[in-house]
Amino acid sequence: MDNGTSEHDDARGVSHLAPAAALLIRSTTAISGAVLMSLEILGFRIIGRTFGSALRETSVVIGVFLAAMSLGYYFGGRIVDRHPRVRTLVGVLLIAAAFIATVPWLDALVAQRVFDSSIPLRLHSSIVTILLFFLPTVALASVSPIAIRLLATEVGESGRTAGTISAISTVGSIIGSVGTAFVLIDLIESVDRTVWLLSVVMLVVAFLVAASQVGNALSTAGLRRIVIVAVSGGIALQLLLGAAAWMVRSSATGAVDRGATEVFRRDSSFHQILVIDHPPHRTLYFDRQKQTRIRIGNPLEGGLEYTDFFHFAPVVHPSMKKMLFIGVGGGTGPTRFAHDFPELDIDGVEVDPVVIEVAERYLGLKPGPKLRVHVDDGRAFLRRSGGGYDVIVVDAYSQNRYGSTIPAHLTTREFFEECRDKLAPGGIVVFNCAWGPSSAVTRAISKTLGEVFAGQLVFSRTNTVFIAGPESIEPMRLDLANRTRDAVASGAVKFPLDAGHVGSLAPAIKPGEVPLLTDDYAPVDTLIRRGER
Repeated sequence: MDNGTSEHDDARGVSHLAPAAALLIRSTTAISGAVLMSLEILGFRIIGRTFGSALRETSVVIGVFLAAMSLGYYFGGRIVDRHPRVRTLVGVLLIAAAFIATVPWLDALVAQRVFDSSIPLRLHSSIVTILLFFLPTVALASVSPIAIRLLATEVGESGRTAGTISAISTVGSIIGSVGTAFVLIDLIESVDRTVWLLSVVMLVVAFLVAASQVGNALSTAGLRRIVIVAVSGGIALQLLLGAAAWMVRSSATGAVDRGATEVFRRDSSFHQILVIDHPPHRTLYFDRQKQTRIRIGNPLEGGLEYTDFFHFAPVVHPSMKKMLFIGVGGGTGPTRFAHDFPELDIDGVEVDPVVIEVAERYLGLKPGPKLRVHVDDGRAFLRRSGGGYDVIVVDAYSQNRYGSTIPAHLTTREFFEECRDKLAPGGIVVFNCAWGPSSAVTRAISKTLGEVFAGQLVFSRTNTVFIAGPESIEPMRLDLANRTRDAVASGAVKFPLDAGHVGSLAPAIKPGEVPLLTDDYAPVDTLIRRGER
C-alpha cells in the first residue's frame, strides 16, 4: 500500500487520474518539449559566444542533444515501468529544473577554461556542450515516455496514446524553438536569464502536477512538504547559481581589457554584445571579439586600421554617388563617409537590430535621409534593392573558434555576380577579408572575385582589403600614389590617406590550390582552419 492507494491502482493510468490531471500531464509533455527545444536554441548561442557558430559547433550541439534525448526516452520508459506513479513525473520535472538552472553557472565556470586549455581544439565545444546540456536534456526527454505510461489505460490504446503524446510534444517543440528565436531572447535581452526562466517554468509545472494529485494518490502532508521544499530549494539554487555566474562573468569581462569599464552588455539573437570603454577608445565586442572602435567623444576617429583602406574607393571611383555597406557593426565606415561626402546616398545593412541600437546609442551612428540603415541579411537586401550602387562595401563578420569568420553566402561567385548586377557602370566592390594575403581563405576569395571582376587592387596590413571592379582598375596600381596625393590635396578624399597607406598595396594574389567559392560549396571555416596552407 502507498498512502492508502495500492501500487496496482496507481499504475492503472488515465482511469486512475482525474480528467483535469490527465489534461495537465498532456500539457506537461507539450511544455517539456517546448523547453527542450528552447534549450537547444539557447545552446547554439551559449556555445557560440565562446567557440563560435561554425558548422562543426552547430553539429556538435545537435548531436549532443539527440544523443541525450535517446537516453532520456530509454531511461524514462525504464523508470516509469518500475515506478508507474505521478510522483515519478514530478521528480523528473524537478530534476530537469535543477539541471537547467546550472547551465549558465557551468558555462561561466568551464567554457573559457576549456577554450584556453591544451585540449585538442576539435574537442572543445563537444566537452562543454556535454557538460552543460546532456543531463538536462536526458531529464526533459524522459517526460514523454513517463506520460505515455501514466495515460495509457490498456494495451489496445497504447499506440494511440503514444502517438498523441508524441504529437503534443512535437507541437511544443515547434513553439519552443520558434518562440525562443523570435521572441524570448529579444524580450528578455539575456540568454542566461532566458535559461533561468526555463528552469522556473519546469519548477512551476512540477508543482502543478503534484498539486493536481492532492486528495488522491499524492495527498499527504509529507509530500506537500517535499514539493514546497523542492520548489523553494530550486529557487534558492537558481539565485545562488545566478550570483556565482555573475561573479565569474564579471571577472571575465576584465579579461577583455584590464582597467576597462563595461558600458553595455546584452545578448541578441546573434551575439553577446559588449561595449567597453578603455580611454581614449570605446570598443564594440561580439562574443568577446573586437569589432569596432572609436575615440570617445569623436566617432570619426580611432577606427580599426583596416577601415582606412575603404577610403581608396573615392580615389578609384571619384564620381561615386551611391554606396552600400553590407555589415554596419559600430557604423564607423558609414558614419565617416556620410560626414566626408554629405551628398552621397548611403545604405547600410545589418542583420542584428540590437547592433544598430548600440551603434546609434554608443558609437555615434546617426541615420538620416542620406544615411539609411536597414535591418536585413545583406545578400537578401541586395537582391531586393534597386541597385545603381557605385560602391558596395562588404564587411560582415562574426566569430567562431577560429577567430573572425564571414558568412559563407557573402563569399561566393553567385553573390559577387549579384553585386556586379547591382553596380552602376564603372562601380566597384570593396571587400574586407580579415586574414592575410597568404591565407587559404583570402586566396579563395581573391580567386572567386577574379571570376566575376576583371580588375583587383589588394591592400594588406592587419587585414586584406580588396577593391574589385572593371579591368581599368589594374593600371591604377602604377600611379596610385599620385592619384591618392592629388585626391587628398584637392579635398576629393577627406580621409588623410598617406604614403603608408599606399605602401600597403600588395602584389596580385596567386590563389594556388584553393577552391572556387560557390553557393554549392563554400568551405570558409575549413579554409580558415588551413591557415596559409
